[in-house]
Amino acid sequence: MIGEDFELEIQVKSNVAGTYCEGDTIELTTNLGDVGNSTWNDGTNQTSIFVASSGTYSVTTAVGCSEYEAILNIEFEDCSCDLFASNVFTPNGDGKNDIFSLTPVIEVARFNLKIYNRWGHLVFETNDINQGWDGMIQGNEASAGVYVWTATIMCIKNNQILDKQLKGYVSLLK
Repeated sequence: MIGEDFELEIQVKSNVAGTYCEGDTIELTTNLGDVGNSTWNDGTNQTSIFVASSGTYSVTTAVGCSEYEAILNIEFEDCSCDLFASNVFTPNGDGKNDIFSLTPVIEVARFNLKIYNRWGHLVFETNDINQGWDGMIQGNEASAGVYVWTATIMCIKNNQILDKQLKGYVSLLK
């Protein structure tokens, strides 16, 4: 028997961490389990549903002569392990756009950035996400031109480890 002060709740049965990534599917159920007849806002009459998009989900469960309702808002997030990178920088000492660096979208646990000249020679490398390239090569100003960069990163989101290799081009302007 269900007590008078009972409140129906929608529970996340899978991925209980509380952050849901785009592309994931999570299972929603009620705290009544398979007791009663549940009807979800999409019209299904099951004890649980699987959802893969942000939205407000509701369920009505009838137990005997009583009816209970619950609502839960779910937000799926972009959990990609990406970096923002400009494609041009001007290391001329004016304090504007003097450093080429990569900006993470989410927390980065491991990072490696390498920059190569047009002949494929390594001209800069760092494992520090906060350190960018100032346009210097062995104490000398680098020539204007296009440089290739590669980055290897490891991000941690929702107790998931995401490894990614990225590459791009940056133009050094004088």
